[in-house]
Amino acid sequence: VAFMFNCVCTLLASARDILLFLLVIVYAYSAIGCMLFGGCLYLGNEKLEGSEYEETKLFALNFNDMISACSLWFVNLLCEYNAPIADGVHQSLPAYKQSAWLVFPMFYFTVVILAFELVAAFTIETFVALTSDQPESDDEEELADDDEVEEPKLEGLEKLAAELLEEDPPLCFHYTKSASAEQEEVYEMMFKNEEEEENEGDEGEDPWALEENADEEAKERWVLAKELWEAREQLGKIKSGQDMEGSESDEGDDMEYEEKDTKMSKYERAAWMLEDAISGRGFEWYPESMAARKVYLSYRAREVAYYKSIAVMFILGYFEVPLWCDTSASFAFKGGQERCQVGGPESIAYLSGLPQIPPGFTMLIELICLITVYLKLRSERKLQKKFFDKKKVNYINGTFFAVCYIAMLTSVWDVWIFGTFRPSARLAPYMRVVFMVCIPAVNRLLKALVGIINEWLSVVSFWMGTVGFFAWIGVTLLNDNEEVNTAGMKVNEGFDSFGSSVYTMFVASSSDDFVDKFNPTFTQNRAYGLLWIVCLFLSNFLFLNLILAMIFEKYAESFKNEMKKFQKNQTGSLHKAFRLVSTSVEGERVVKEQDFFELIRALNESASMQTLDEGHMKYVFRALDDDEGGSLEKEEFECVIDAIQFTFWITPKYSSLERKMPGVYKSQTMKVLKEWVWDKDPYDENATSKLDIIMNVILLLNTVVVVAESYYDMQHISTYTNMFTFVETIFGLLYVVEFMILMMCMSWAEYTSSTSRIFDCFTTWLLFCVSMLYYVPFANLERGLMHYANILRLLRLIRVLKSAQ
Repeated sequence: VAFMFNCVCTLLASARDILLFLLVIVYAYSAIGCMLFGGCLYLGNEKLEGSEYEETKLFALNFNDMISACSLWFVNLLCEYNAPIADGVHQSLPAYKQSAWLVFPMFYFTVVILAFELVAAFTIETFVALTSDQPESDDEEELADDDEVEEPKLEGLEKLAAELLEEDPPLCFHYTKSASAEQEEVYEMMFKNEEEEENEGDEGEDPWALEENADEEAKERWVLAKELWEAREQLGKIKSGQDMEGSESDEGDDMEYEEKDTKMSKYERAAWMLEDAISGRGFEWYPESMAARKVYLSYRAREVAYYKSIAVMFILGYFEVPLWCDTSASFAFKGGQERCQVGGPESIAYLSGLPQIPPGFTMLIELICLITVYLKLRSERKLQKKFFDKKKVNYINGTFFAVCYIAMLTSVWDVWIFGTFRPSARLAPYMRVVFMVCIPAVNRLLKALVGIINEWLSVVSFWMGTVGFFAWIGVTLLNDNEEVNTAGMKVNEGFDSFGSSVYTMFVASSSDDFVDKFNPTFTQNRAYGLLWIVCLFLSNFLFLNLILAMIFEKYAESFKNEMKKFQKNQTGSLHKAFRLVSTSVEGERVVKEQDFFELIRALNESASMQTLDEGHMKYVFRALDDDEGGSLEKEEFECVIDAIQFTFWITPKYSSLERKMPGVYKSQTMKVLKEWVWDKDPYDENATSKLDIIMNVILLLNTVVVVAESYYDMQHISTYTNMFTFVETIFGLLYVVEFMILMMCMSWAEYTSSTSRIFDCFTTWLLFCVSMLYYVPFANLERGLMHYANILRLLRLIRVLKSAQ
């Protein structure tokens, strides 16, 4: 259970980029749907009479606003091709838009069987990586402990935490990884096994091994080659030593943009390199001028604002007045039903219910966001043109810059057009998608899809060929059969022409509607079942699974290459930063404590970095210094890339009761309570103390009571209502007692350092207060709140499942 819970948590944490990519695609299709089909699907539309869309009452699934459109596409994503919705849209469209319904097959091919299969491939790859990292038995776990394996990064954090617990007074050291660090760790795990297999044959081999039967001439060439290699290595060390002192000759080129003698310190240059290393970027040359540093910091600050502006514009799309509605009142707040009226008085256009922001306000918000985008692009251009162009270093991706700049100008022009003429179509939603695609994480996944497009086209071509072939067979056999079977169905329904036959086979092969499509012919003659079985096996099973296998293989290969490039750039930038800030001690390059502090201070200047508090620097340094030598060697410094992506904080372990009432705190009762609370490893998330075990038992009993209470409520049996209320009050008191015990044994800062404990505190007092409402006059309010409070409280069972084996 614990392993499966960990798998789910890891998948959710590491799938951030791929889910964002899927959200961007759905957003793009939702914008297209709202513009093409907005106001077409509504209750009372005469064109929908007799359609399956109307018969099944699917009016809530429509394109009347962005949220409704996203919901519709989400249904199509899970149910694959949904024929009733597609047919309803086709029926409701005016004549000049009849071909627009083809967006549904396009969504199926590009999203359902390509992008969504990418999610499935990612899930499989991650699960395989997690299972391969797990020992299959206790014996294998013991062998794994005995073997020499790669130690986890930043293992010194646990050692430091144990040391701080021994101090007087004891301190608790906490740290959490950033989302990007969690994701990178999963990616490394995914491709670690493949790299080990590739390197397995090279282990233990001497690159300078000489063949036994080599002649004298070969031996002389071997000696000469080895001497040349050693001389090259020595020359590289000398050159590195020169680079470490920052004596590069390129600094004079930067002086034209700054006053004399204003130059970046080595810590600021190293900080720049480390920041690039985090994002997997690396460059052979970096400017040294302070002017470049200032422009770079401005660029980073505006980049943070840029991403926030993109998020604001993205979310704004869900609150904008749909273009098919009345957009004339620029600053008047009106309800959705007042703005979006369709048909006659009895017609109803179902909307999501979200409030609609008037067009005037949305245009102002959009313009402010576009100004932020412009400032970021201007900083990018200034940084590239002034400091990198002369060295022919492409620090800024020129293609992305051009695309974003064009999208920004197009968006400004679109805002002006919409504000002046109020057209029924806009380019702004698509420009927002362009901004999202330029985000590195989304773009990386888009490249992975583009890399498999040829294989995808070949498999889809075979699939469509199979559908067309069986459609031809179907129309050949059934075209002239106008009979009605014994169930009253027309035998050749869906096969009366080649076009309708192709659509029938497409729907049957891409959804679960094949029973309805093949039922008339199967009812007439069971022999048709053999034909349809062969068709479904090829199209619904074989080819679709072939697409998944192909995407899985190509995605893994593409992403593996991306990760290799990422790690190569990261390692190169990290080593350059080490050469800059390290000094020679007894012939070995190391980073001293004060140099490390200066480097972190330089990193803290960047708006895109997590700030590491001055008081925590010494603790992080101690955690990195595995050999406790007072300095960081190259191998130890490599873990800096992980440390700067962590969030650290220190809390006192024990409560203030220890200082204010020492007599009570040292009593025998308190000793027992402290043993109950602290009898576990505080840094093992799955560890449970004696108090946790007691409360888990109480929680399970509470679950049984809630289930029983729910059963009696559903059966409308009120005989035991008072008894259940009294029992729930007892449970509420027990949870309050648990809270009081924890407050007596640990500090408030330590208690609130855990998100789960904060949740427990909230639900404990909510449940207690609600249970107390039973004893005041307005008891009717109490019964409804009690159910919600218990549901919240039972979410704590997640912790029980997490620790279950």
